[in-house]
Amino acid sequence: MKHGIIRYYYDFLKQMQVNKSKYAFLQLCGKIEEYLVKEFISYIFIASKGERFALQNIGLKGEKKIDIVIVNGNIDEDDLNIEAAVEAKYLRNCHRYNVNNSAKDEISTALKELKNQTGKLLKDDHGGYGIHLHSKTKEIYGLVFSSFVSNIKDDPKKKIYYQSILDSEQCNIFRYHDLEKPYFRRIYDDVDVKVLDSTRFVTLRAGLWKKK
Repeated sequence: MKHGIIRYYYDFLKQMQVNKSKYAFLQLCGKIEEYLVKEFISYIFIASKGERFALQNIGLKGEKKIDIVIVNGNIDEDDLNIEAAVEAKYLRNCHRYNVNNSAKDEISTALKELKNQTGKLLKDDHGGYGIHLHSKTKEIYGLVFSSFVSNIKDDPKKKIYYQSILDSEQCNIFRYHDLEKPYFRRIYDDVDVKVLDSTRFVTLRAGLWKKK
């Protein structure tokens, strides 16, 4: 049985790649952070055959809300433990389908929020659930999706866009879960989506980050 977050993350990215036409289209419709969180939660349940269950926005009054917690235990006995905790962010170069309407001003704010939301989870409980994290470092991970939409294939601005995020001051405090620096893993590149007699080329990458 799979445990923790890392294997679910990689397998979910593979599942997204298989269904890239669906996700690429949705990137043109608006910000899909909440949707991707629900998709990831659904994947965890299905992949674990019900042995793992993920909950959203967990935290009692006075506690910070955590976007995703993976729990195990007995629901009937109300005896559940958190084995992984994740904060999700969705970054994008433009709003919806409009490549001339930049959304890059949102990125700095999102990364600053992620800085405050991630780090160590050293308490014995959170949101009324016990904490038994599989991560030896007791990390709250950052699950970061980054979208790039263009009206041309192989747009040279794409490489600049992703590198500018990784090189930003706000990103300096993060690292990929098993690397020394932050990194985006490719899900798909330049999926062509034809909408209303026009075509957009849609790219999506992701990172599972933690603080250095």
